[in-house]
This record gives sequence, structure tokens and C-alpha cells, in this order.
Amino acid sequence: MTDKIVDGDSYAWEKRGGNHGRKGYTRYQHLLDGHAREIKIADYGASDPVTFLTVVRKVARDRGLAFRTKIVDVETVAFQVTGKRTVNPS
Repeated sequence: MTDKIVDGDSYAWEKRGGNHGRKGYTRYQHLLDGHAREIKIADYGASDPVTFLTVVRKVARDRGLAFRTKIVDVETVAFQVTGKRTVNPS
């Protein structure tokens, strides 16, 4: 595919997709509300519980949250945000 030359001044530069354009948006955002949940990973397009939990933990950690997790079975994980992370002085 060749490049298409467009007018930079009138081009629609804003992001599309509703809330997906917001900085910090993630499809896991609702999981960070503090409720304990059993999550069917297939609902999120995942097939490996370890990989899924790695992603969810990273999202929580990047937002400064403490959490607990458990792999229930190959299709289900448990996840809960327990509060803010404490920072250990180095």
C-alpha cells in the first residue's frame, strides 16, 4: 500500500473509539474497583490464565494498587484489588 498525502491542518487527528482514546484506558479498568471476582478469561479473549493474570497485575501495579490473585482452573482466575501499594524506602 502506498502512502496517501493528506492536508495536515484539516486532518482528523483525534483518536476514535469512544473512551478507548483516553489516556490510561484499559478494558480491565472495571476490575480495579475492589470487588473480588472470579473471571472467565475467555470473556477477555485469553486462553492462558498465567498470561491473563500477568496483564491484569501489571495494570493494577502501574496504578499503584495492591491486589491478590489466584488461578482457579484453566478457564477461571480470581482477582481483587485490596488497596494502595506501600512504597518501601530504599
